[in-house]
Amino acid sequence: MSTQNTSRNGYIKKLYNLQVFGTFFYSGEFLKGINITNPQNNDILQFANGKWNNVVDPLGQSEISIGLNAGKFNQQTETISIGKNAGENNQSTGGISIGTYSGNCNQKAGAISIGAYSATTSQNDNAISIGSLAGYTCQGVSAIAVGVWAGNCNQSQESIALGAFAGEVEQGPTAISIGSYAGRTRQKVGAISIGAYAASMSQRDNAISVGALSGGLCQGISAIAVGFWAGNCNQSQDAIALGSFAGETSQATNSISIGAYAGRVSQKAEAISIGYLAGYTCQGASSICIGMGAASAGDNSIVIGKETEATQCNSIILNSSGTYFNPATTGIFINGAMRNSNIGIKAVWFNPATSELLYSEF
Repeated sequence: MSTQNTSRNGYIKKLYNLQVFGTFFYSGEFLKGINITNPQNNDILQFANGKWNNVVDPLGQSEISIGLNAGKFNQQTETISIGKNAGENNQSTGGISIGTYSGNCNQKAGAISIGAYSATTSQNDNAISIGSLAGYTCQGVSAIAVGVWAGNCNQSQESIALGAFAGEVEQGPTAISIGSYAGRTRQKVGAISIGAYAASMSQRDNAISVGALSGGLCQGISAIAVGFWAGNCNQSQDAIALGSFAGETSQATNSISIGAYAGRVSQKAEAISIGYLAGYTCQGASSICIGMGAASAGDNSIVIGKETEATQCNSIILNSSGTYFNPATTGIFINGAMRNSNIGIKAVWFNPATSELLYSEF
């Protein structure tokens, strides 16, 4: 702790520690109710009745407490409590609490709380809370909460919450939330949310959301959402959404959407969409859509090309025209459905009238 020199009534003393044990005031040369502790020999210099007096420090401690009831009960070595009821009960060695009721009860060793009601109850070892009501109750070991209400309730060990209301309720171990309301409620183990309202509710283990409102509600285990509103609602386990509004609503397990609005609504399991508006709505399970506006409602289908659409399952469409698919002039349509044929047994043929590549097992 830094020191400073002061002079009163001709005496020059070096101030190491300042503890208020009653009301005090300074008027002219009169100073009342101040102890000064020298940590080199644990002597206390007490100024009272207009002069300095040496008294014995029975505990051998050096602590600072300023404010009504600050550091009142069992304040330990090298602690600092400043503010009404700051560090009032059982402040441990090296603890720092600054602000009304900051670190009020059971602040552990090396913990730091700054702000009114920050880490009021049971702040654990080496935890840091900065901001009104930050880390308010049961902040875990080495956890960090910075911002109004950040990490407010049951922030777990080694988790980080930066921003107003970030990681507010039950942030899990090693989780990270950065941004206003990011990871606000029940962010799970190892999850990461970056951006305003990112993964604001029930982000699951090891999930990642980056961007405002990304992964906003119930993001699944190990899911990834990057972009404004990406994977916003009910993104399932291991799903990936990259781009603004990509995989926005009900993106299913193991599906992938890359591009603005790709796989936006109800993309089914293991589907892949790449491109602006690709697989925009109700993309079929295990289907692949590549290109702007490429879409498939059929399971297991493959669609490649701008604004190309497959409505049947198990089909393949290749459209290189650069415009909406017109089977009379462009593209190849491979239809997995059986067709009657006069060509022969197990025949395959191309129909130029419809751009279909057909086959038959008859």
